[in-house]
Amino acid sequence: MSRRPGSDAAAELFASDDAMRWAECLDRYGEAVSLKAGVAPKTTTSGLVALDAWFINELPAIIAEHKCLSSTQLCKAVEWKLKRGEALRNSCLRVQCS
Repeated sequence: MSRRPGSDAAAELFASDDAMRWAECLDRYGEAVSLKAGVAPKTTTSGLVALDAWFINELPAIIAEHKCLSSTQLCKAVEWKLKRGEALRNSCLRVQCS
C-alpha cells in the first residue's frame, strides 16, 4: 500500500520540536483546507471550508459553555470529520441527521 501524499512531511513535522516550523504550518492551515475542498470531488467536500470555520471558531465556545453537544451539533461535527476524509467514511458507521 502506498503512503498518502504528505505523509513523510507530516511524520517529520510531528517528530520536530521546532516551534517556528509548527507556527508556519498552522498559519497555512486555512490554505490547506481550501486546497482540499478545491481538489477533492465536490460531492464529498461541498461546504468543507464553512464547516471547518465553524469547527475551529465556534464549536470550542459551544463546548465550553454547554459541556455537551446537541444532536445537530454532533452531526455537524461528524460531517466535518467525514468531509476532511477521515477513515470513518468507509466504515459501516452511519450517522443520520434530521
